[in-house]
Amino acid sequence: MTTIAAIGTPVGSLLKQHSFTCAALEATTGGLISASLQATPKASQFYRGGVSIYSRKAAKALVPLTLLKQLGSPKLHYANPANYIQSKIKFTQLLGAYFRTQMQVDFLVAESGAADGKSLPPQLQATGAFSVVTIVGPNNKMTTKTIYGAPTNSRVENMWWFTRQALNLLQETILEHHRQCNGGIDASVLLPATMSSLVSECTSNVSHVHLKLVQLPTPQLTKSTDVIVRMEAAPINPSDIGVLFGQANRKQAMQLSPTCIAVPISPLLKATFKTDQYGNARQGAVVGGNEGAGTVVAAGKHPKAQALLGKVVAVFGQGACYAQYRKASALGRSMNAMPSGVTALEAASSYVNPLTALGLLSTAQRHGHAAMVHSAASSQLGQMLVRICKKEGFPLINIVRRDEHVQLLRALDPAAIVLNSSVPTFQHDLLVQVKRTGASVAFDATGGGPLSHQLLNAIAAAGLERKDTVQLYQYGALDTSPSTLSPEQKKYKTEFWLLPLWGNKNKDEFKRNMVRVREELLTTFKSTYTTKIALEHGVSMESFKMYEQQKTGQKVLLLPNGSADTGSPGSDRRGFANACAKL
Repeated sequence: MTTIAAIGTPVGSLLKQHSFTCAALEATTGGLISASLQATPKASQFYRGGVSIYSRKAAKALVPLTLLKQLGSPKLHYANPANYIQSKIKFTQLLGAYFRTQMQVDFLVAESGAADGKSLPPQLQATGAFSVVTIVGPNNKMTTKTIYGAPTNSRVENMWWFTRQALNLLQETILEHHRQCNGGIDASVLLPATMSSLVSECTSNVSHVHLKLVQLPTPQLTKSTDVIVRMEAAPINPSDIGVLFGQANRKQAMQLSPTCIAVPISPLLKATFKTDQYGNARQGAVVGGNEGAGTVVAAGKHPKAQALLGKVVAVFGQGACYAQYRKASALGRSMNAMPSGVTALEAASSYVNPLTALGLLSTAQRHGHAAMVHSAASSQLGQMLVRICKKEGFPLINIVRRDEHVQLLRALDPAAIVLNSSVPTFQHDLLVQVKRTGASVAFDATGGGPLSHQLLNAIAAAGLERKDTVQLYQYGALDTSPSTLSPEQKKYKTEFWLLPLWGNKNKDEFKRNMVRVREELLTTFKSTYTTKIALEHGVSMESFKMYEQQKTGQKVLLLPNGSADTGSPGSDRRGFANACAKL
């Protein structure tokens, strides 16, 4: 479970290591920030104390009257949500600066808000649970962010959540202060000793797989070409679900603790958990996240590594993106430096979907197919493929399951061929379009159920069977029910995965693709997200029920450090609430 030591030690160790001092001013967190900092061994070296103001009487007792008058009228503050939040910003900034001076510290973390939105007066309940955090640093420079609690969180859960995010912001501010003071020079010496990470771990008897929020050692520079990326955004793709949970029964998942979800494993499937997603022996915890983006905050001495300091980069491969920090190589193919102005949120999905979409088209063209069929076509990947094929002039038959998805793709390309697999005429419509376009290859993201069977039937009925090549590629496994493919049809089927495709054999095409992704990131390869959640919310059942279903049109983005150039270090409260309401 969450402990004061677990959330306070990373920033506490950072403060202690570099002889910075700090203090705290709290309201909503009720002393948890102070307690967490003080839980660090030898905290007296950096921690100077805390003040908790939770009533007007406490304010009058601890704050000079002249300063209280500057806060303004309580009646005005309680008039509406906007005024209420603004009053908390003023409180944390004004009193934060005051107590920093009084306690003579380098950094003061000031917090105030509402732990339980339901307990607010009626005119303020739309505000919900929130916390305004201000970090007052050297020269009284201030960093302020508003953090929102999840709608389903209890009062106590929000207090813990606000505490963790306040300490994260304190840590970020310290690192930024160092970078500015040193002209962007290698900041690895200021990396915290540990970091929060989202991991998948099997129990010793392989009866369950646990999705856990844990503290792991922060990666360090070991080679001159190494860089450390502060991870700010990482999508939850179907491939990530496979890594985290394998073939465990997600429908029977349960909240084992506030920081752990347990998912049972059938005895018949224990053997599938012997290796990880890369075929290596699965030992201990696997840090999730195949791709993501963030800012390079530390770099080795190699010129190419140093040139990346302060830049937003996308990273891919070997997992570990669901963590606050990730190591990468400045020379490897698994990192893509973004153009100036591109945010981590915009760059988060630069690999899996773009390279898969480009790979589907490349595979079809390489094997001489005149057109292709693609299922689950309204997904983010499917939308990219529509844009790509439109540019390339390559015929594409899109398979979706709802009328609104038909309209979605037609909005991207009015001439797009889009078929609804849920209508009675689907098989007839499919055959007509396969004959018209000459589509002799299909890419099926569902895997299970009848769709793969229907796709190969249409290709055969159109007289387009080919004995010399694969004509059905399955990927994604969005449908976990058994496939109805016949033994004969299975001869024309294989799995599709982008890593073998973009290996050394096609490395030149890979390089060209990565340049294209950078140049067209906000157009052809644009990704959108219905919900953004912080790392801590990734282990709540409410979040789990959203992302594990892998529903079309509901893409979830994890924020490992609590923000992704969005202005708020908390979850996207409105998106989170709307998504939860649909469950």
